[in-house]
Amino acid sequence: MLNIASIERLQLTAESICEHVSTSPLLAQLLRQLTIDRILSEWQPALPSRSIPADSELDLDIGSSIDLQAPILDHQTKLQQFKQENWGNKVGSYYLTRKVQLDRVICSIIQVADGTIAQELYFRICSEPKIFSKLALNYSQGAESFDGGKVGPIPISRLHPTISTQLLLLKPGEISPLFTINNFYIFVRLEQVVPAQFDDRLRQILLDELFEQWLQAKIISEIGSVSVQSIETELN
Repeated sequence: MLNIASIERLQLTAESICEHVSTSPLLAQLLRQLTIDRILSEWQPALPSRSIPADSELDLDIGSSIDLQAPILDHQTKLQQFKQENWGNKVGSYYLTRKVQLDRVICSIIQVADGTIAQELYFRICSEPKIFSKLALNYSQGAESFDGGKVGPIPISRLHPTISTQLLLLKPGEISPLFTINNFYIFVRLEQVVPAQFDDRLRQILLDELFEQWLQAKIISEIGSVSVQSIETELN
């Protein structure tokens, strides 16, 4: 089984590790898993506090003493407890910063390669909004044309950044100005915003995000530290 010792026997330099991590998904995944294993081996969960009634008498016999050792946890349970202990109290505020990206939207899109046609379609829909789906079905050149231009509900973060930016400026029923993406002339109409629900499933997703952000920063920091040490060794 490949571990830290076997990686050291490969005599990889810090620079080559950085290069391989950036280009090899398998090595990046291996380094990630090794880092998690080391972190969990060094970390111990906080012991739960136990209140003792004031009028109780403690049996000081060793054989009947209270067991204050943390229970043995399997890998996944320990990882989840590590996440919860370190970031559980930050998920709520993190959700507020991410809410706009987590909300889902339903929108209508028309995209065509000809700017003159796009301009004509835009003016026709502005004067007669009900024909949006018909014109999208007949003229739009994207996959959305099959649904009369409708897209969603979909998290706004999964849309093209330029489309997301335009939608964030709109209220339901409003149409964006014409804009271009990859030589296509596009305009969108915001139909509906479906707010994200801060339930257990979303809470776990955000908890995982916070952990992954911390983990990636730690891996990059440790690789950088190895690189600095190798440079100092060469200079000496």
